[in-house]
Amino acid sequence: MRLVVAVLLTNYDVAFAEGFDPVAFESSWTDAYLLLIEEPFEVTFTPKSSRLR
Repeated sequence: MRLVVAVLLTNYDVAFAEGFDPVAFESSWTDAYLLLIEEPFEVTFTPKSSRLR
């Protein structure tokens, strides 16, 4: 899983999606033994223009 995250962060710029409300996202969390999140975590992935290889 760490490899997948590393490849995504290396090859893409990640930003919050348009209209994402971080306050509503954080207030939707319920911590009861397991973390329950009701609001979606919306992000956009944009390919980086230049990659070093």
